[in-house]
Amino acid sequence: MTTAGTIVDRCFRENNLIAIGKSPSAAQAAEALDYLNRQIKSMLGTDEGELLLDWNVPYVGTSNARWPLYHSDPSQPAAVYQGPPPNSRLLVSNLATPFTVYFQNMPPDGARMALVNVGADFTTYPLTLSGNGRLIEGAQSIVISTNPTAPLLWLYRADLANWIAMNFPLLSTDEMQFPDSFDDFWVALLAVRLCPLYGKEANAVTAGIAQNGMKQFKARYAQEVPTANFPDTIMFNSYQSFGGPGWEPLG
Repeated sequence: MTTAGTIVDRCFRENNLIAIGKSPSAAQAAEALDYLNRQIKSMLGTDEGELLLDWNVPYVGTSNARWPLYHSDPSQPAAVYQGPPPNSRLLVSNLATPFTVYFQNMPPDGARMALVNVGADFTTYPLTLSGNGRLIEGAQSIVISTNPTAPLLWLYRADLANWIAMNFPLLSTDEMQFPDSFDDFWVALLAVRLCPLYGKEANAVTAGIAQNGMKQFKARYAQEVPTANFPDTIMFNSYQSFGGPGWEPLG
């Protein structure tokens, strides 16, 4: 797999800022790597995948009974809330016992899951994250037994059947989080972004690679957002939806 440092080196070669076989200076590489990190983070939830929705662990109730990602009855057992949909931000607080959360068993490519500690003591009550038929960081499940001070984030790679950890900032020796089929895209995108810093304009070939790569990137990671179906939600349907495919009269 390709490292972030390799993307940076190729970017400078793409802009013809260095000769073949040469490397950028340490200052140039550090600046370019910072821009690469910012580009990747800015795409999450916009160009790549969906925005994350909060999911309380354990369940603490909601004022909106029709909110599709929560059951309207808070008396339900905690196990009901152990299977959040993909693209969820797990807000973990006040665990009274060790707890297990099951990631979805058929997540879409590029789905993300995040975890934020908002008061839990994982050293006393560990949290197990199960891949539910997929891998998380190369294992069938992982255990959070220390108290992270920063949010944790995972990206689902369908080609690996693995939720990989997304750690920022990426170091030059870190592997890129996305398949190497997008290497040219990242090189071109970063090259276009750095051109103004060197008083240059991106050539048409580089700009075209970046534009075509962005189209492929968005198409690869377009996702359907899961919603729940309640018996009375027909009242919220649009006028145009009545009589459409799959519609059946009630009663």
